Amino acid sequence: MCYASQHYYLMDNVKQALARNWAASLSDDFVQRIVAGLYYHDVQLFRVHASGDFYDAPYTRKWFEIVSQASWCEFWTYTRSWQLKRMRKALIALKDLPNMQLWFSCDRDTHKKHGRPPRWKGTRVAYMTTEYDEWVPPYADLVFRDKRKQEAKYTHGRLVCPVENGVELKRKLTCEKCGICFSDKQTPRYDRRLVQLEV
Repeated sequence: MCYASQHYYLMDNVKQALARNWAASLSDDFVQRIVAGLYYHDVQLFRVHASGDFYDAPYTRKWFEIVSQASWCEFWTYTRSWQLKRMRKALIALKDLPNMQLWFSCDRDTHKKHGRPPRWKGTRVAYMTTEYDEWVPPYADLVFRDKRKQEAKYTHGRLVCPVENGVELKRKLTCEKCGICFSDKQTPRYDRRLVQLEV
């Protein structure tokens, strides 16, 4: 399921903006334009793809060039392209860059179809749930939730994204303040049997 095919992504102006972004990604000067924009605006943190994914190896290699050139900036991204063998070489090169944190994204559907994402050094797994108290596999490092009204710091022993867990919202926590996704910080896990946090 693509979570960017619902909610405000259905608005015409958002669709048009995404179409422009996709067209720009095909241009020969895409790398230069992105690097120049990051430099001009002094961007220190950058999430690749608020929606969408790496759609082919040449496009992924463009991001390798961007991340390589913009060494002052920390990047992070979530991808489901780990499912495609033709993408793996480019993704491995990208995840090995020192200023990139690459997360494998999955949910109940990808788990049923593909099982556990591959174990690559330096990558972690973000798992998306669509129901309250949905089962979360033990290989997940971080949980995102489509339904967020109920407060939950952990679900099935796995950390819920602190920015959207319903508890930290009261403190107005931001991704920048949290830092889990763009640093190599270990994500804590809650073991109900031991009643403790593992860090």
